[in-house]
Amino acid sequence: MNQKTKCDECEKTFMITRIKKENVGLNKGERVVFYYIQCPHCKKKYLSHVESTKVKRLIEKVKKRQNNIKLTIKSKIPSEEKEKLISKNRDEIKELQTEARVIQEDLKSRFALR
Repeated sequence: MNQKTKCDECEKTFMITRIKKENVGLNKGERVVFYYIQCPHCKKKYLSHVESTKVKRLIEKVKKRQNNIKLTIKSKIPSEEKEKLISKNRDEIKELQTEARVIQEDLKSRFALR
């Protein structure tokens, strides 16, 4: 990975040699992992990405809905009913994706406060 970058905080350059990770346990068994780089001079952290058990579950639900759409398209049910089922699954996918984005943004803001 060895890439040079400049810190926004102290304005010194440093090499990114690896991405660090920080495991955080939230309430009700939710596990969150923050991946970040850190300036070795001033210790400012820069978030790369976040993984969350809750978001992973939402992604799995999206995949199920996408598979439902594929199966519906291949099925021999009447076209009108197919369209309703496809539309319902697409709406659910949009809702799940929105929920995942909201959670991700919340987690990113929590990391910024650390």
